[in-house]
Order: sequence, then C-alpha cells, then structure tokens
Amino acid sequence: MKKSINLLPQKKKKELKEEKLTFILDIIATTAIIIVELFSFFFILYSNGLHSKLIVAKSEYHKNLSNLNSFSDVESLINNINQRYSDIITIQNNIPNPINIINLLEKNVPSNVSISNIEYSYPGNLQFTCTTSNFITAAKFMYNFASYNPKNKYFSNTQIQSLSINQGSNTVTFNVSSQYNGSK
Repeated sequence: MKKSINLLPQKKKKELKEEKLTFILDIIATTAIIIVELFSFFFILYSNGLHSKLIVAKSEYHKNLSNLNSFSDVESLINNINQRYSDIITIQNNIPNPINIINLLEKNVPSNVSISNIEYSYPGNLQFTCTTSNFITAAKFMYNFASYNPKNKYFSNTQIQSLSINQGSNTVTFNVSSQYNGSK
C-alpha cells in the first residue's frame, strides 16, 4: 500500500472543506437568486402583457359599446320606419283604390251596357250612368249587381235612380247608385 504524505495540516484540510462547501453553497444560492430574479422578470413581463391586453380589451369594449349605442339608434329608426310602413299598408288596405273599383265595375257590367259619369266617394259610394239598347240588358245588369247573386262579391245596395227611354234611338239610360264592399 502506498502511503501519501499529507503536507497540509489537519486544520487546513478542514478549512479547505469548509471553504469548498461554502463555495458550493454560494453557487447554489447565487443560482437560486438568479432563477428567482429570472422568474420575477418573466412574471413582470407576463403581467405587463396581460395589463396591455386588458387595456386593449377595455378600449375594444368601449368601442363596441359605442357602436352598440349607435346601432340601437339605427335599430330604433328602422323600427320607426317599419311601423310607419305598416301604418301606410293598413291605410292602403282599408281605403280601396278607385281605379281597381272602376275595373271591377266594368267586369261586372254586361258587354252591351256602356257606363259613364262615374262618381266615387269614400267609403265606397258609387254613382254612374248606364246606357243600353233594351230593357233585358238593363235587367241583366241589375241581376249582376244584385245582393242575392253569388257571383257578386263586391257591390251591394245597387239601385236604379232614374230610367229614361228614347224610342227614336232605341236606347235605355239609367242612373245607378251602388256600394263597394271590397272583397268579402
């Protein structure tokens, strides 16, 4: 066996071990401090990033809230327009168009009866003059406008106001009053 000569005294050996242990502990402590500092630095960076995202989110929220308020004004305007349009359609449906009434009148009048002097007054009162060549056509006219005729869906209270016969020209002229009821 080989024996080594210890040139350092026992006390120095102990001191060297202690210094070595202190050095290792210093390195560990320094490494721990560096790690804690890095962790703190990254945490600060992360929280700053979150803070900036929070600021962006708040500004986006306020922007969206402002847009929503302006949209609610537009929505209110659209609802107002829709309500007015609905009111106009209701009025239009309740007040018949005189041109449509005259077209219906002409459809119900027999082909050999001519109508003239049409007067329409609200709410559906009609007065007009008819001219035909004979009484049978006048009777057919009255049947077409009679309330008991199932084909007559639009006119009621039809009455002949006056009747004149011109034998020289073989014409029958009569004034008619009627009431337009709309589609039943």
